[in-house]
Amino acid sequence: MEEYLRGRGQAWRTDSSNADEAFTRNRVRHQLLPILREYNPAIDQALANVAELAREDEARWQAELNRILPQVLLPGRPVRGGGRAVSTTPGEDCVALDLERLRGFDPALRRRVVRAAARSLGSRLSFDENSRLLALAGFAPTDSETGGAIRSVSKSGGSRLELANRLRAERSPRELRLSRAEAPKNT
Repeated sequence: MEEYLRGRGQAWRTDSSNADEAFTRNRVRHQLLPILREYNPAIDQALANVAELAREDEARWQAELNRILPQVLLPGRPVRGGGRAVSTTPGEDCVALDLERLRGFDPALRRRVVRAAARSLGSRLSFDENSRLLALAGFAPTDSETGGAIRSVSKSGGSRLELANRLRAERSPRELRLSRAEAPKNT
């Protein structure tokens, strides 16, 4: 890059943190990438290609989620006699996933839908948390015995799960409800 800028007579600045190998990004840049280039001199282009594909895939997934989420996410809580009540209590956010609709999705889409539901409440799920939510929803983990597919297991409800960032999950026979607990008050 510096060579390119020099050739154009363009000034540049070097961030002093770029040389500090206390940062993982710099250890990757200064230690790992040179080793990888010994194995594959075209590694830079290969990584750029993977990044471009990942951007395109992510854009496609986002479009699919925008289309599907309104069909799967149920706001608020169910009320007796049908319908849903959206809470007006400050700090209580809640969204539910329709398990029957979720059951019809492939494993990759299920994972994305569950992550999107948590994101709608301001939470980011780890891989483990996402797997635990899918298990709570009644989907067994992927394994070689099922040919790599997540299979549906129990249809019972009443289970709960506490996750990071005050995120809670509760399973009923028809839905997986996610909510955020109110932040503790400072006294």
